[in-house]
Amino acid sequence: MRVFDANIALGRRHNKRVSADNVSDIIAAIDYAGVDQALVYSAHANDFGANTGNKILTEMTKNEPRLIPQYVCNPTDNDLESFAQTLKDNDITSVRMFPFSHGYPFVDWIVKSWLNVFSDEQIRLWLPANDLDPVQIYNTIKEFPDTPIVICEVHYKHIPWILPLIRTLKNIYIEISWFYTANGITTLIETIGADRIIFGSRFPHAPIPPQLYSLHHYSLDKHTLESICSGNLQNLLGET
Repeated sequence: MRVFDANIALGRRHNKRVSADNVSDIIAAIDYAGVDQALVYSAHANDFGANTGNKILTEMTKNEPRLIPQYVCNPTDNDLESFAQTLKDNDITSVRMFPFSHGYPFVDWIVKSWLNVFSDEQIRLWLPANDLDPVQIYNTIKEFPDTPIVICEVHYKHIPWILPLIRTLKNIYIEISWFYTANGITTLIETIGADRIIFGSRFPHAPIPPQLYSLHHYSLDKHTLESICSGNLQNLLGET
């Protein structure tokens, strides 16, 4: 079964060593886990500067087609017009924001113009759950009902607000790298169906195999398992 990992960080971190910080080690890890392809963002873009980190990411992944680059943006620091052009120039189809980590609220007077461009250009947005205020995400995203948004690294501590949110906003997808809870996938399927659930690993901050192992022991039918492991992400990104 094809597996497409939706959440891998590439590069060194400023505050700790990681088990894999270069392309060859990432490839070795996904090979070991049976992952065919991975969406990767720059650790440098999160920790230091988005533009520099995105350039480093592009250079690191240019000769490795199995690693699909995802850019990071900071709407309080980056220029929207030039960033949008860079996305086009490098054929980037998804972007990640870190509102809390980068020190800004996820509100319309900061991010609306960016979301308008992402919507027009069919750029998919990843938002880590720990970086979000539930009220802000709801009030902002409800104005973009046709724009798919992926909330990633959802933890069981987020359940009190994430389940009501995804029931209400039909354009939100859930990435499950950190969603370790009893019958968690069953609960998500009962809440939103299988088509908005996306496999990710959070590697190298977490190992890849455990969530895959868990998915394969939920007694899911083949179509559902394929959708979560790769199909939903392929459809979201327009991959064939």
